[in-house]
Amino acid sequence: MRAVLEREKPLIAHLVAQAKVTVDISQLRASPMDDGGMGSLLFATAGTDRRHAKEVAVCYFEDEDGVSVSATLNVDQHGQLYELDVWKVDNSPLRRWPAASDIRDTP
Repeated sequence: MRAVLEREKPLIAHLVAQAKVTVDISQLRASPMDDGGMGSLLFATAGTDRRHAKEVAVCYFEDEDGVSVSATLNVDQHGQLYELDVWKVDNSPLRRWPAASDIRDTP
């Protein structure tokens, strides 16, 4: 697990605010998921008994190549951040993380 990178913070902050989840992003730890380079992250939390429970926020942006990307924030069964699921509609690797101004709540 590693600290959340600066380039990842605007997207995570947007989704956390949308979900009304209280979390200190500067203390958040994550690991990249094996998703073909699209940018999904698995968040660290206390405890080992955890599984995906539900989606709490979603947003959209365009990658620098013009391909649409959706990002979904999921929590575990305890309500703790579980994962950031990033999906680029053509399944290609993410080229850049969005700036806050690039993120929108509708496709």
